[in-house]
Amino acid sequence: MPCRPVQGLRRRGKPLSPESVIDDLTAAILGALGEAPEGMSLPRLGKRLGQGASVLLRRLHLLSEANITGQPGPAWVRVESLDGRWMVFITEAGLAARQAIQAEGDPHAGV
Repeated sequence: MPCRPVQGLRRRGKPLSPESVIDDLTAAILGALGEAPEGMSLPRLGKRLGQGASVLLRRLHLLSEANITGQPGPAWVRVESLDGRWMVFITEAGLAARQAIQAEGDPHAGV
């Protein structure tokens, strides 16, 4: 199922926070990677989410520990080139964020 486009992620002069990138695409990325602890190739992730590699790489950059607007990202994912293949991995922080997003979406979670 393709995710809907997200507007307004880049705000001039204002740092991006993890909360500002939690949307359908972020939840879908964390959900898919949470089911693949061994990592997932970028093309496979793109096919699964119905998104192109460039869209995913832009979002993965925001979700990684990359420094954006002078502040490090949340480090929820890690992207590596292994044997010529781009692989995406979820981190412990990403697993925690995934769980929080899922609990927020489930009104019966934690009850």
